[in-house]
Amino acid sequence: MSKLTRFIAIGLLAFVANLYTLSAQIKLSPENWWTGHAYNKIVVMAHGQQLGVKTVSIKYPGVTLLRTIPGESPNYLFIELEISPSARPGNVPVQFKAGSRSAGVINFQLKKRNESYSPKGLNQADAIYQIVPDRFCDGNPKNNNIRSYYERMDRLNPAGVHGGDLTGIKTHLDYIQQLGFTSINLLPVAESNQMISSYHRMGATNFFRIDDRLGTNNDYQSLIDQCHQKNMKVIQSMILHQVGKQHPLFREAPFNNWFYPGNTNYIEGLDYATLTDKYATPSDFNSAIQQWEEMDLPVLNQTNEWLQKYLIQQTIWWVETFSLDGIILEKTPRNHPSFIQSWLATLHDNYPNLAILTDVPTESGANAAYWQSLITKENTKAIEQIHTSDYSLAYKASDAFSTFRDANEGMMDLYSTLAADYIYQKPENNIVFIDNHQLTRAYTNADKELNQLKMMMGFVMTTRGIPCMLYGTELLLDGNISKGEGFVRKDFPGGWANDTKNGFTQQGLTSKQRELSAFIKRLVTWRKTAKTLHTGEFQHYKPAEGIYVYGKSTDDDGILVIINNSDTNKWRLDLSKYQDMLKNFTSATDILTGNRFDDLDDLLVLPKSILIFDLQ
Repeated sequence: MSKLTRFIAIGLLAFVANLYTLSAQIKLSPENWWTGHAYNKIVVMAHGQQLGVKTVSIKYPGVTLLRTIPGESPNYLFIELEISPSARPGNVPVQFKAGSRSAGVINFQLKKRNESYSPKGLNQADAIYQIVPDRFCDGNPKNNNIRSYYERMDRLNPAGVHGGDLTGIKTHLDYIQQLGFTSINLLPVAESNQMISSYHRMGATNFFRIDDRLGTNNDYQSLIDQCHQKNMKVIQSMILHQVGKQHPLFREAPFNNWFYPGNTNYIEGLDYATLTDKYATPSDFNSAIQQWEEMDLPVLNQTNEWLQKYLIQQTIWWVETFSLDGIILEKTPRNHPSFIQSWLATLHDNYPNLAILTDVPTESGANAAYWQSLITKENTKAIEQIHTSDYSLAYKASDAFSTFRDANEGMMDLYSTLAADYIYQKPENNIVFIDNHQLTRAYTNADKELNQLKMMMGFVMTTRGIPCMLYGTELLLDGNISKGEGFVRKDFPGGWANDTKNGFTQQGLTSKQRELSAFIKRLVTWRKTAKTLHTGEFQHYKPAEGIYVYGKSTDDDGILVIINNSDTNKWRLDLSKYQDMLKNFTSATDILTGNRFDDLDDLLVLPKSILIFDLQ
């Protein structure tokens, strides 16, 4: 080889190596999209050294470069693309140039869309089992302490990482299904490499990646595929109003106004009324929407056009990548109303059957109903899959059965709350519950009295709406939210190799735990096939003497629920008073015991108990 040839070869190799190095330094977000998707005008955020001063060219059939917008940071460039219906799956080379010189090439992947995917949504036949992934089951101990993550496993710390993961959930889907539940709701699963309290993943550090301590993107896909094979639905919680302080976007923001400035006045709660108050001054509204809840969870400014598109695309990416059936938007009021309206409308246009659950942790039903109305102003059909988490009913039900309250006042709280259902556009779509990951545990609310808890759960499973239960409630897990969220999100017994009790096998459980577990299983399993409960008209009688009677009926079938909230008084059904619901029914079957009553005059309701009857 001549010196000239050798010199040219070395130069060429150096050029290729330099080009490879430049390309490796460029990150695209998202890294892929789909052919044949109705949402075909997308914005790809590119990050790399001095990208904002570089130009971009794309040559790929069916992909058009519409424009590029540099960020205020010189290291960001936003690339707007249009993907035509004729585009085929493949790698789209994105060429960056500095003047006439190449500054790197990176591939943007176009995937073939899964044309068979259609979200199943939710209906009144469903019952949801809510899971905090870190606290359910440690299926793969190898991912508990990953070197690149700040936090290590510490089960003794209520706010620490405990090691639950996606493999653990997948291993026990049969357990959840055998309890009777049709759907699971997983708290956020996106990477959250925070220094403290990263187990709940309320502050993402990567929008497009499963947290390695939970598993991989493939593990998540495998879990969802297995759920669908079992005819179970998957609802994923998402956080769109804040990120973790370790997120690259916060450490170097593309635009100066992507985040609201932090301060030292962090809040533990928020007066949600300010965010829906049509008379609120701009200063009051801005103060509420911009407030950080914790010092390491920066709040996003969702009025920024590019951020809005980025967050909407992120949501579509999760839905499309993993074939989700629903999304619950955690702490919905912390999101800007204008963003929510655009977000909801886009999701409905692209996924009409995707269940969207709003989360408004306030006792005000009217405040919760506001967020439901944001989309239906423009599209009344969208209400079919908009579901309001009914905190108003949850707060009342958590205290209604207590022995420390007047028995009838407690029942009147339930009655009056349901009597105000006119505030909702479709109250039967509401998600009903006693506890969730943000509330005191049901067993604690029930004063650790088994009969109280049975009444609570019986009510949730038979009132109007779609019931949801926090994992471990069936095993009497307790905890008061006032002590901290970690005290509510306890580990599921049997989810770890050295646990002395095992809820999955019932080994080592107390008699009370076994009794409630069997109660929940009978109740939820029956509910799954109780068509009258799914489609019938809900009616209730005004409570008297601590007795609350309600139910559902069709032309041919009826379900009657009787709650005796009294501590001491037995009660016998008065047929003449309840003819509106009894109609021509002459017999009943107690769904909890299987006992049949051929004479309804014989129905006797014991103190602090609930009876659920299938009327014939």
